[in-house]
Amino acid sequence: MNLTTRSRSIPLAPRPLPGEAVTSWIGRIAARYDLPPAALITGLRDGGGIPASRLASIDRSPDPELEHLLAKAACVEVGRIGALRAAAHGLSDWAAPFRDTLAWCPVCVREDVARWGESYEHAIWRLSCCAVCVTHGQVLVQVCPLCARGRGEYHPSGGRWRLVCESCEGRIDTSTNHRRETALGISGAKLFGWTVDPGWVPLACELQSSLLAAIADTDRAGARASRLVIVVRDLAAAFLRPAASGPSSPPRDGVISTGPADTFAALKPAAAFEMLGLIASVLASIQNGHSSRPRIGRRDNSRPDLTVMDLPWFVGMLPRADRQRLYHAAQQWSPALVRAMERASSFEAARRHGANRIPDQARRDATWVKAAVPRLRAAAIRRIAARAYRRVRARHDLTARGSEQDNARSRLAGLCHQ
Repeated sequence: MNLTTRSRSIPLAPRPLPGEAVTSWIGRIAARYDLPPAALITGLRDGGGIPASRLASIDRSPDPELEHLLAKAACVEVGRIGALRAAAHGLSDWAAPFRDTLAWCPVCVREDVARWGESYEHAIWRLSCCAVCVTHGQVLVQVCPLCARGRGEYHPSGGRWRLVCESCEGRIDTSTNHRRETALGISGAKLFGWTVDPGWVPLACELQSSLLAAIADTDRAGARASRLVIVVRDLAAAFLRPAASGPSSPPRDGVISTGPADTFAALKPAAAFEMLGLIASVLASIQNGHSSRPRIGRRDNSRPDLTVMDLPWFVGMLPRADRQRLYHAAQQWSPALVRAMERASSFEAARRHGANRIPDQARRDATWVKAAVPRLRAAAIRRIAARAYRRVRARHDLTARGSEQDNARSRLAGLCHQ
């Protein structure tokens, strides 16, 4: 069916589904006419002047002109379109929470097909801090389960909106080949290569929920919610920035790309969840009052194989330049976090000073010995010469006394024979 380009309203305009992204809703409308979303917008009355490139940003930020056009054509309220947007209040502009590529929950897409007859993109799947499905606890997927290499994308097919593979063109939303990976099975007790307490998993889930609520501002926390996003963004940036610096950096499995503006957007969902666990462990240590304990480079006494991930450990792991940048960024955090960061920085400075004392003392000793060797050598030569002189004098004295005794005996013998 072709869309009449001069029509004011769209005869077939499905309503938005729960949690649906704006672009997904536009795509489902276009799919009813076997059109791509860009062609749908162009075909609408007064839609010819809107470039298709504006569709790419409508999930991130409001577009009043485009939203008014869609609301009028689909006979819905403009506010209902804005409510589909996952990130509100401009957080997406500076926190960069959107993932570079599409990710999805395999269980959700199958349930959506069974319930609605088609799959659709959930708005929170584009948020890069969303690594685990909030409904099923499944790690989000980015690779086609059919060919194990292609990325997923949505296309109109048979009047419906379908999730297909861009490489093999297979139907992903009906595939049963997905490997079901829950949050508990991501990496066991491992976290970015370190062996830690598995308690980081519920901490990561809790932090993800808090971030999603902060980005959507569902808890009406205002500045407090924005501050949480800032703290997580700064810690993630500090951890990821050294990834391209060289082999001395800690292991980072799952990093797709890194750059000055990349945080979670550069990570695969499983790696993003590990990042949430690392940051949540650091923040939990501050909340529990452990930020000043001398635990950098140490192990848990009860489990010597575990790495304790608290704020001093995190600060001590960073290179000096990144540590200074994080300290300056921390001035935007809450006063309690600023004080914890100051204590961790002071403790790290004291630890490094103490660690450098032994090498410094060794260098000073070596310099002293190098400078003292000539003097010690000369003194040793004088002492050896003095001892040798004393031995010679002692032998001479013994020889002289022996000669005197012989002379005395000779005189005594002569007197006896007279």
